[in-house]
Amino acid sequence: MWNYQKASMRYYRHALDVLGFAVNSWIEEAQGPSPTMCFAVDLGDLIDFKCKLHGRTQQALDRIRAHFQAFQNVVGPVHHCVGNHELYNLKRQEYIRELMLHTASPDSTSGLPPQDATNAYYSFTIPQAPSFDFVVLDTSTYGFSVTGALEGSTEHIKAVEFLAKRNPNKDKNSSVNMEGFDQRFVEYNGAIDPAQMHWLTQLLKRAEAEARNVVVFMHVPTHEVASGGHPAALLWNFDELLALFRQFSKCVRAVFSGHTHENDYACDHGIHFVGLHAALECPPSSSDDTSNDRAYASVDIFPRSLRIRGAGKSSKSRAGMVKDLKMIATK
Repeated sequence: MWNYQKASMRYYRHALDVLGFAVNSWIEEAQGPSPTMCFAVDLGDLIDFKCKLHGRTQQALDRIRAHFQAFQNVVGPVHHCVGNHELYNLKRQEYIRELMLHTASPDSTSGLPPQDATNAYYSFTIPQAPSFDFVVLDTSTYGFSVTGALEGSTEHIKAVEFLAKRNPNKDKNSSVNMEGFDQRFVEYNGAIDPAQMHWLTQLLKRAEAEARNVVVFMHVPTHEVASGGHPAALLWNFDELLALFRQFSKCVRAVFSGHTHENDYACDHGIHFVGLHAALECPPSSSDDTSNDRAYASVDIFPRSLRIRGAGKSSKSRAGMVKDLKMIATK
């Protein structure tokens, strides 16, 4: 099926197979002679609005959670970045309950999202990399968006009014006749809200003061180059978030994102911005050729670098070709 702009094909049923390829590969690696796998991150957009149209949201959730649980039973937690496609099926609190709080570990409760969470953003640490803070940002239930807000609520009304002033099209998911970065003002994007921005700022201040390393996971990209040159795929307030990352470039090491469904990469102020290809746009293969029928990546952490090992379409990422993403020492 064609995507919204009719520019690329989507393979909904095969996306579940791609998730299975990834999980099986990671479990096999974790059970190998030198197991180092710690956790996985879902960057969003695994289920689509058509599930809801056909009354199959719960069925889709059950199927993807079965794969996530297989990983969690053997390896460790699966963390989730909510995508706009998930929000076509689930309200904000439903997403937190059904996916974010599905995150679990076979060994301990450390490195998990807060079990009493009411927001879809948080940070966690793991004992295997004690100098790292891993941050999951909420760029899709968005404290400020049309898609993530409850229809009729004050925040929903404000978001609708905000978008109406900036997008002249009747279809607010369209950026037709809009130029440059103004194209980001579409309904499937949104902004990081002030409360989340304040929380992130305080976290980065502490990380910089303690010479820690920060790796960020988010659905919607915040760097214009790492968005694959698609300004319509950026956060409404991408410039504000990007300025914050640049301000704390001594501790922010890498920012991983999805949303564009393509491989993207940029290095800015020593920060590596990496976008990874969507499972949704990997065509099934009838041969043994695995170069296009899957897209996922593993990241190895070293004292002064991160190494990306991409599979299938993710191996074609410029970040995957760079392989070693060098980190600038904090001191």
